[in-house]
Amino acid sequence: MIAVAVASEAVLARLDTNQANLNKLAGPRTINMNDTEALRLAGETTPVYYITGTIHSPEAGAPTALMELAYRLAVDESDYIRNIRDHLITLITPVVETDGRDRMVDLDEYGKKYPDRTVPNLLYWGKYVAHDSNRDAMGSRSSLPMTC
Repeated sequence: MIAVAVASEAVLARLDTNQANLNKLAGPRTINMNDTEALRLAGETTPVYYITGTIHSPEAGAPTALMELAYRLAVDESDYIRNIRDHLITLITPVVETDGRDRMVDLDEYGKKYPDRTVPNLLYWGKYVAHDSNRDAMGSRSSLPMTC
């Protein structure tokens, strides 16, 4: 999978430091559970906003829309967008279900190349499903215990 990072040059220049700070905040034992240190790190760390699309292979709009968003975030000079670039790292993965997306593109290209033929069905993960059942299970797994 590909992740596009969009932020100002100043924010991107501190990417390694920012990642180290985020790692410390994600594992508070690395800072001995020190709330004062956590607040200091949070104050000097740029937050990351992660956007994904196309978790199901036939969703055709998200890749185009998200790459358009990445472009606009990168080039728009309005105050609103500059403020986003200066205070946030936006990560964008336009296609999460890459295998299915590739198959959808292949079928589309097949239809263009052979317009007189029937395009094959997208049943590729098994006899009865047209999506990645294993991918759907990823959302239910976690290395962290769930609490209510």
